[in-house]
Amino acid sequence: MRYLLQVLFAGSILWMVAGCAGYTELEPAPAASTVAGANDKAVDNVDGVRVTATVDAWEGLEDIKQEVTPVKLTIRNSNPEPIKVQYSDFALVSPTGTRYAALPPYKIEGSVQGPVIASPYTPVTTPEFDNRGYSVAHPYGPVYPTLEPGFGPYYYDPFYYNRYYEYWATIDLPTQEMLVKALPEGAVQKDGRVTGFVYFEKVPRDIPSVSFQMDLVGARSGNRFGRITIPFIVEK
Repeated sequence: MRYLLQVLFAGSILWMVAGCAGYTELEPAPAASTVAGANDKAVDNVDGVRVTATVDAWEGLEDIKQEVTPVKLTIRNSNPEPIKVQYSDFALVSPTGTRYAALPPYKIEGSVQGPVIASPYTPVTTPEFDNRGYSVAHPYGPVYPTLEPGFGPYYYDPFYYNRYYEYWATIDLPTQEMLVKALPEGAVQKDGRVTGFVYFEKVPRDIPSVSFQMDLVGARSGNRFGRITIPFIVEK
């Protein structure tokens, strides 16, 4: 009996260790600018754009963090021009330059200048993200009928969407909960803000650190004028 209990105890310890090792935890690096009283929030400011990245904010199904790395972003714009929010401008980047991409939560199809969300999809009538002065990109208009659509020309990258949307096919995600909380592509107007989750490719636990990066692009001009960079360490 004692031997059986030892075996069961050892098995339970191995199961817990395996479960803890199933997903990656990030925390702000010592060099990051953090928010007072919030150890999981780090910020960067460039040319009137302030981005806060919260790495321990996901409160949904825990198993989701075994497949993707959810990061909650708050983007505030004090720049005179609206700021584009587009998944291809986000990444988590390792010290060796490996990029863990932001995953599009919906599939887009059509031409570069005439993209549409692929059906079927469930409209998000009550999105669970905070926004003021935020307009969603044209293709996302039908998905978010209660939000203001459009911010000028929208050109999507078919290669990016075709490559990274396929990530979901191997893990049977995203869930409806993830879609409701997701930050859709769009534009933050002057003095506007938006908060929502971006789901990145799973970051391996065997790398020491990653930096969140967001290229800043004017929504009207298309000009790139800066880059947000927030360093994180990978917890072991």
